[in-house]
Amino acid sequence: MPALAYVLISLEAIAMILYLTFYFRAGTRITLLLKTLTSGCFLALGILALFYAADAKFAATVLLGLFCGLVGDIVLGLRRLYRNPKKEFFLSGLFMFFLGHVLYMIAFSKFSTLNIHVFLISAAVLTIFMVIIMDLSGVNFGSTRPAVIIYTLISALLLSVTVVNVIAVFTMVNLLLVLGALLFVTSDFLLSFLYFKKMNTVSMRVLKILNIAAYYAGQTLFALSIFLA
Repeated sequence: MPALAYVLISLEAIAMILYLTFYFRAGTRITLLLKTLTSGCFLALGILALFYAADAKFAATVLLGLFCGLVGDIVLGLRRLYRNPKKEFFLSGLFMFFLGHVLYMIAFSKFSTLNIHVFLISAAVLTIFMVIIMDLSGVNFGSTRPAVIIYTLISALLLSVTVVNVIAVFTMVNLLLVLGALLFVTSDFLLSFLYFKKMNTVSMRVLKILNIAAYYAGQTLFALSIFLA
């Protein structure tokens, strides 16, 4: 892996820390700028990896997924900047992440050896489990519930694909992908509580830090997988 990759990862970590710091202390404009910068780092890492990738199709598909993540981050950031159309910004951001998950699954399917039914069944079970936990925890999705459940299903499917892949064939790239997917799904799960459950300030800050750390770690691992695929 080239030295520039380590530089980009370090810049991403610094930008993420600054983003979290200003998220709780400053206005939304500088927060959105720092969030965009942080997300731009994992996209830049993916672009760098593209030049070293042995599988151009895999690399390009993952890179498109990373780009969707960047756009989704910006749209969700606008949700805090312009509070009137919050639902529209949320659904638009959710769609971009949904599209990114689809692209990731297309890319990761090259490592799959099992029937699609295995993934669908495991994803359905995981989705039901997560929705039940969120309902019991007092998460209220309101009118966005159908969209959130569909997104949860695609997230569970992404995780199922990577878990089955690493069990079937243990390789470094499959390990990176399953860790990345686990972190991403964890981030999504925590985000549901941040957006749809009333919490005290301390709980919200702790969940936000965990949510952001898991998200950027997951996206970074997806970007790094391009070097190995």
